[in-house]
Amino acid sequence: MTGAAGPPPDAGRDRGVLVGVDLAGIQRFVFEGRRLLDAIGRATLVADLTDTARPHLKSLLADPATGANRVLRDAGGALYIAFTDPTPGGAARNARTFTGRYTRRLRDVSDQLSPVVAHIAYGPDPDTPGAPATQGEALKLLPVALQQARSRLTAAHQPVPGLGVTALCDVTGRPAELLDHTRDRGPVRERAARDIVAARVRARRWHQDNSTAWLRGIAAPAGFDHLELPTDVDHLGREIGDISRLAVIHLDFNGLGDLLKRYHRACADSGADVVAAMRRVSADIARLTDGLARAIIRSVAAAIDTDRAGGDPVITGAGAGTRLRPRTDRRTVYVPVRPVVVAGDDLTIICDARLAWSVTRFALSWLDTDPAGLAPTDPRAPMAARAGQEPWGRIIGGAGNGTGATSAGTGSATGAHSAEWGNATGVSTETATGVPSAGSGAPSAGSGIVTGVPSAGIGIAVQPVGAPLSVGYDICAALCERAKEHRKAAEHRRDDHVVAWSHLFDAPARVLARLEDARNPAGAVPPLTTLPMTGAEFHAFLGDYLDDSAPRGLRAPAMAAQRSWLLSRLEPLLRDGLDPAPELARRRDLGLPARLPEPFDRAALLDALSLLDIHLDVPLADPPVPARAGAR
Repeated sequence: MTGAAGPPPDAGRDRGVLVGVDLAGIQRFVFEGRRLLDAIGRATLVADLTDTARPHLKSLLADPATGANRVLRDAGGALYIAFTDPTPGGAARNARTFTGRYTRRLRDVSDQLSPVVAHIAYGPDPDTPGAPATQGEALKLLPVALQQARSRLTAAHQPVPGLGVTALCDVTGRPAELLDHTRDRGPVRERAARDIVAARVRARRWHQDNSTAWLRGIAAPAGFDHLELPTDVDHLGREIGDISRLAVIHLDFNGLGDLLKRYHRACADSGADVVAAMRRVSADIARLTDGLARAIIRSVAAAIDTDRAGGDPVITGAGAGTRLRPRTDRRTVYVPVRPVVVAGDDLTIICDARLAWSVTRFALSWLDTDPAGLAPTDPRAPMAARAGQEPWGRIIGGAGNGTGATSAGTGSATGAHSAEWGNATGVSTETATGVPSAGSGAPSAGSGIVTGVPSAGIGIAVQPVGAPLSVGYDICAALCERAKEHRKAAEHRRDDHVVAWSHLFDAPARVLARLEDARNPAGAVPPLTTLPMTGAEFHAFLGDYLDDSAPRGLRAPAMAAQRSWLLSRLEPLLRDGLDPAPELARRRDLGLPARLPEPFDRAALLDALSLLDIHLDVPLADPPVPARAGAR
């Protein structure tokens, strides 16, 4: 957008100042509280503060005091704006005016958001010798300048503690500023920081604006009036008499920073309008992320049916008790999944833990849809159409190494594990063909289909209901980063997605340490996990081990009678790196079943056993979106 009247700056002639703003502490700010509504509202506040189409920035940029300006980037918590003025010092003055007013507005919203700001002057200006000659040169220097500014935080970036007599916020423990009258708690009002109340008000407005639109066209189960997205974690993962865990899922597109740099360079080399091209691709990526969040919500909502026995709403699947009962209130059914952060290339979702792996499988399949089958209005279409552009094209399913889950992440050949188990147990060493999980819909590895939709890294953290969301987010974000490192370590993984998860609720550093210990155990113990997995390995893993239609999987009818033995006797033996042959012989001598799943991989089997009682295998579908639901 353009603020004050005037044409876009000519980078070769005009004087200007490039202003970069990067908000530090966004995730800490979003997940500081325990309530889902607080996190939703805070994420929306961050979007309000960084989107130039929304009132906070729109009014500032249109103010004549800030002069002529052009927005170069406004996504992912980052803001790049070029200020121009033909008079010496005019652009610098306008840039300082904008920075002062914008950072003041940030402080009015919350003192937990730390704005990191850098100014780079460009063009002929005797007051700034050595300045870059063009706006393009300044734009290349801006990320480095912001990184340097981030390493030199001033006292103004630090939280100000309250006095000893200050009442504390019931949510954050920081000084309280208000009594929250928006919550119905009788005569006792919650003491809260100002940003907590502002976030709750904004969250309720956002919820009203989006919940109905995202669920439009999905019918409520028989006997109920409508579906609704939950605003309380108790409506996501708590079920009386059953499991009470939720999962925090973080998705981030792989290597996007490097892709954008390469695209910037390609646009510059071709003589295209770099700023316009970069803004278009940023908008396409944001649309892709928003579309994925919408598709996940609608797929889970469409899976809710009515239990024929009791008439209650249920989501049915294989394993984990075969059913999940969503929370109901009067005649409303709460869909057990909720996006919290939908911004740029970041997507954070909270759901009932039993749905986490089905949701992840659906997300990977949705991103890997063949571009030829996408309608022009599909949110994937703009990025998918870039398949022939440098550097966006990637082969769906990766390079097609064809290893499947049986060698995921271990660096060991499947045949070696099969031989180990076959020689020790007398079981056939023939490896079963991976059976695709129900409803996966993903093209096979190395399909040859090319898309411009980037691959994604995904981290999944399982936590108790009621535990701080900030811890779950930190864990899944750390797992996502570790998975992305795994992807970059081998060329054949570069085009594929990558996934990692953990059931351990602890400090992220300890969670990662446990993962590394399982990947590389001490002594002669073979690997105890296949994590992280590529997308192709993830699909094969669920199909081979946890699909009830897989003839030699853990949920096959022939394996049902062995469940207790698998978890109580076999799993400890495998974790200790021991030979299971004596235990199998003992069971045969007693006339008990002694079958092992196929393919025979110690690490993959251990991963599957850990999901046996928590993964509800639901065949999620992608229902069509009514035309009106596309507007936000």
